[in-house]
Amino acid sequence: METRGAAPASPPRTCAARYLVLCVIFARHQDEEPPGVTATMAAQRKVYRANEELERSLGQPVLSVLDPTGGTVPLPTTAPGDLDA
Repeated sequence: METRGAAPASPPRTCAARYLVLCVIFARHQDEEPPGVTATMAAQRKVYRANEELERSLGQPVLSVLDPTGGTVPLPTTAPGDLDA
């Protein structure tokens, strides 16, 4: 049976054997100070920019749990020392 308009299936994702967990804390930006929609949007943009920068730096999509105050990002790794810089 053919389904019209259905998106093609995504390739299955695999989990890494190991992860390094990056914990981040975001400072409050001055645009977030006044209460209201503008402050909420500024906070959301900050989270979006942080996630975009992580993906750009790593060259792949990242799984993250971020909010305007910070969060955690599991970084896939294959060996204990492969993220040493």
